[in-house]
Amino acid sequence: MRILLLTHIFPPAVDGGSKIIAKTGEYLGKKGHQIMVLTTNCYSTDDFVTSKSPVIQSSAKGTPLEHSEHRSSRPTIRLPVYKHLRRPLKLLSLISQKLSPRHPEHSEGSFFLNLLGILQLGPIFKFIPFIKALIKIHKFKPDWVIAGPLPTTIVLYSKLVQKLTKSKLLTLPCFHQFDLAFSRKPLIKTLQNSNLIWTLTQHEANYLSKKYHILKSKFLPLGAGIDKSFLKPVYCRGDLYGRPNNPVILFLGNFSAHKRIELLIQAFEKLSIKYPSLTLTIAGQKTLYYPKIQKLLNNIPKNIRQKITITPKRYNPKTLKYYLDNCTILVNPSIHESFGLTFIEAMARQKPVIGANIPPVKELINKSNGGLIFKKNSLNDLIKQIQKLLNNPKLYRKLSQNGYNYIKQNHTWDKIINNLVKHLDK
Repeated sequence: MRILLLTHIFPPAVDGGSKIIAKTGEYLGKKGHQIMVLTTNCYSTDDFVTSKSPVIQSSAKGTPLEHSEHRSSRPTIRLPVYKHLRRPLKLLSLISQKLSPRHPEHSEGSFFLNLLGILQLGPIFKFIPFIKALIKIHKFKPDWVIAGPLPTTIVLYSKLVQKLTKSKLLTLPCFHQFDLAFSRKPLIKTLQNSNLIWTLTQHEANYLSKKYHILKSKFLPLGAGIDKSFLKPVYCRGDLYGRPNNPVILFLGNFSAHKRIELLIQAFEKLSIKYPSLTLTIAGQKTLYYPKIQKLLNNIPKNIRQKITITPKRYNPKTLKYYLDNCTILVNPSIHESFGLTFIEAMARQKPVIGANIPPVKELINKSNGGLIFKKNSLNDLIKQIQKLLNNPKLYRKLSQNGYNYIKQNHTWDKIINNLVKHLDK
């Protein structure tokens, strides 16, 4: 099969949804399928609007990247984006709402306003490079387009490419139930018209089917995976897997507002009183929200601030293993998640996890029995769940082993891609 992968960023840039797209291309390529990638030259979604941010360069030094390869023979078309359109689009959206007071942003008669909302999220490819890319894609003649995640303009491009090439469309929504941006009409219309929809949880499939009247036969609840090489038992030495006296709380992910890193920092500040040797590591990718996190850190006592390590850099598989193998617990207090890729990565390294009681996270943790759940945005409950793991070595070992066994049986990329190929072939 010839398959076009369409996503907003691509390795070496990293986020959860695009990482799933990248791994899909890698494993499909290993099976002999022809893969082409269309993406941006950006490192993060913030780079869609910040003109000073660096771009992923081509092998031709100093030349804006339009076509390159990354650790593979698959062609990867990286397009530059317009970076100064968000404010004009937002202004146009506000003007349109005032001129059409009877049609609020998410109503039946506001398709144009919904479209403007999507365009504000970007990316918006520069016109000439995009036309050149469409010519290359037309020559490639894909059988399938795999596009995602939402709620970006990627779904709009996917519909255009699908019509141009007469290919089939598989959409990877990475759906956040409580994010209003996902309810925009053009996005839902694309989902309804997709041939297949790759969902990360059963909750996502059930919700989309019921809410937007999408045929259940279209859903593939495949989840996300890890490489088999990432599965490495960390044998227990002492109460907390070799770190009984120096426990480490770890956060992995983008430094975005919805990740609620501030809540974790506040919990750590209170826990430090009872657990003097406890430390906190926050590792991930810097965003425009990062200065607000720094401001909070500057306001906590210096003796506690010294126990917090911040690494606002893109981490690779090697450093990811290092962070996980040297932590005691992974905590992700996020209020918006489509799945929680860092949870399964932690479980694969036999580390228990703690997540908020949002549906996708609850489903994963309950199925795996590899961690604990706290009430979202509740500082006291988050502290309570962390203390449970720090104070109860028996529970810690049980959850660590449960999570590892579950991921090994259900969430390796080999199994997920084999299942995907069966459905694509049909």
